[in-house]
Parts: sequence; C-alpha cells; structure tokens
Amino acid sequence: MNKKIVSLFLVLAAVFTSVFCVSFPSFAKEPLRIEAVQKAVNINNCKIQVKRNCEYTGKFIRPEITVSFNGEQLSENVDYTVKYYNNKRIGFASITVTGIEKSGFSGSKTVKFKIVPKRVSELKVAKATQTSVTLTWKKRGKNVRFLLLEYDCESGKYIPIKRLKTNSVKLNNLLPKSVHRYSVKAYRNVDGKNFYSFPSKAARVKIPNRKLSESGRLLVDLEGQDWKLVVVNFTREFSRNHETEVSYVLDSGTRLDKRVTPYYVKMYRAAKNDGITLTAYSGYRSYIHQEWNYNNLTNVYMNQYGLSRKAAAKKAAEVILPPGTSEHNLGLAMDICNTLDSFAYSKEYAWLMKNAQNYGFILRYPKDKQNVTGVTYEPWHWRFVGIQNARLIKKSGLCLEEWLDANNIVY
Repeated sequence: MNKKIVSLFLVLAAVFTSVFCVSFPSFAKEPLRIEAVQKAVNINNCKIQVKRNCEYTGKFIRPEITVSFNGEQLSENVDYTVKYYNNKRIGFASITVTGIEKSGFSGSKTVKFKIVPKRVSELKVAKATQTSVTLTWKKRGKNVRFLLLEYDCESGKYIPIKRLKTNSVKLNNLLPKSVHRYSVKAYRNVDGKNFYSFPSKAARVKIPNRKLSESGRLLVDLEGQDWKLVVVNFTREFSRNHETEVSYVLDSGTRLDKRVTPYYVKMYRAAKNDGITLTAYSGYRSYIHQEWNYNNLTNVYMNQYGLSRKAAAKKAAEVILPPGTSEHNLGLAMDICNTLDSFAYSKEYAWLMKNAQNYGFILRYPKDKQNVTGVTYEPWHWRFVGIQNARLIKKSGLCLEEWLDANNIVY
C-alpha cells in the first residue's frame, strides 16, 4: 500500500511540474528575454575627445582619440572602430567612429580636426637701428603666408600687426629705449579659410636710445640708408657737418645734389619740347643759408608780433624749416617757377603732375597730407626720389612717409 502511494505521488509531482513549466514559460526564459530586448547605445551619445590642431608633417596624421560613455572609457576594436579621412594635407581632416553592435554600441559619429602649417623657425633680429628693426625667419613654401604678432603688455596677449608674403619684415619708427617681443605664425588659405600654425618662439628686441641733435630732434643717419629716400622734417634733423656735393642746373645759378641735377635737366628739356618752361627757382640751400633765413623770420615774429623766442621759432618753422630739417639743405628738392599758391593752377604744374614721376620727382607736400608731412601744401616743391620710386609713389597716391611705412623701408 505504501509503495503504491509513493508511486502515485511521484507521478502527480511530475505532471504538476510539467504543467507549471508549460503554463508559465516566461519565468524559465526571463534572463534571455531581458538581454534580447536591451537596446544598443548609439555612438552619438558617447563623448569623443581628440586633439583639434595637428601640425603638418607630410605624412598621414592619426591623432589619438578617447571615446567614453557615462564616464567609462571604451576600447577601440572592441566597442568601436575608427577611420580617418583627408588627414595628410593642410586643412580640415575628419575621424569617423563607428560602434560595434555586438558590444552594445551602434551608429557612427564624425569629428573634425585641423592640420595646420608647420611652426615658423629661426625667427631672429637681422638688423637693428636707432629707429627700426628687421626680423627674418626660415623660408617656407610659395603658398604659405605669415602673420606677425607683437606682445601687448596691457592685455598680456600677442596681437596681430602685419600680414606678410615674405620671410622678413622691417618695423620703423620705434620709440627709443623701448622693448618689444614678436612672434610669427605661418598660414595657408585652403578653400577660402586660413589655417594658422602654432606661434614661433618669441624674438625680443630692445631699441637703443636715439641720438638727438642740440635742438632735441632725432639726428638722422645719412650713411645708413638710401640717400634718395632720406626724410628730414621738423622732428628729424641731419648734422650740420654733412656736406652735399652740388652742381648747377643749366645756367640758372640754382644748384642741386650733383646726382640729381642730370634728372632735372632731362625733365626741363622734355617739358620745353612741350612748350613748358620749368624754371629752376630755388634748389640747394646750405645749412648756414637756411639757418639765416629761419633766424631772420623768427626775429620778425618776435619784434613785430611780440612773441617769445620759443613761440616765434615755432611759428617761423611753419613757413621755413629749421636748418638741417629741409630737403633743400640736402639738394634733393627744387622749388619750380615760384612759391605762390597760384602755381597749382598753372600749366607748368599740370605738366609736372602728369610727367614728373618719369624723371624721378614727386610732389613732396600734397594738399591732403599735411597731417602726415607736417608741412603746408606746396605745389611748387618737387622732391627727387629716383624714377622707380617716384612711379610707385605716384601710383599709390601716398605721400613719401606713408609709402615708406607701407613698404617697411627704414628712413
């Protein structure tokens, strides 16, 4: 009896277990179902970090990247794959990260980085004077340009000051005893966008104290620059010890620097052929002669108008430049025909405006440049600068100082 009861019990238990499993299959398979319905993480929801600027090397560039999700770093070729595009030349390159679905990640995400020109090297001071400095650096390819930067103490940053096509630059009119720091970036334009290199090592420049004349003006070094482009004015003076070799212009009794005279004679004869007479009215004046004229006018202002010597001297300088500050003292300028304002309406003036540059002369003190030259409009005052320079200055529409600055020429 007992054996029959046990056997029946076992049969009933087996039947019950079978029915229970058939009726509730989800319990037995729940772990598999949870894994099956879990969605893969889209790679766009991951954080991708990459070096944004890489220096050009001429080879394929593959910067390292870091991919993370919820603060945990993923593994390349386990959770994702990486492909690089356009990663050899200067410009934008890209990286595409694609999730490996079996690892629980899907989709793709592309990030960009820049390939920038190689850093400028060998930046150095090639030449320094009392008023200027010349910087040079290693040459680069023909399509590479340069951006010059200067350190600004107030902002604590390097500020762009010039764009250049060559590997050198001249900076003029620097203050005495001033200290400057310069850096250079190379850049190249690709598809309308400039790509800049990392800045070069800085070059430090200290400008020495300038030599001043007894009157307190800058003493111009006539030996250290192109004689045709010397600039003297109320703030710039040459030494009274300088001697100019002069020669007479035709039979006028007026003289110029002997190197200038032949050019004026050619211009005079060309104008004469056109029925124009360019009378040589006033050319070279010696330092002593200029000094006498200037002092005489100063005395007039003192005696007739009751001005102090300082005020009278300043007033006189508006009409006659102090000795050593006039282009006439160097024999580089000629006052033609007269010194009347009406000369601006003469046929001689019209001829000069059209032709003078072809003989090396420019209108030195234009009407709209007084704030630059410091001298009132003088339509009669024509200055020799050389034929090539005169043509370029005429074409530019700039006065001499502006043109020299624009072309980084020391004066």
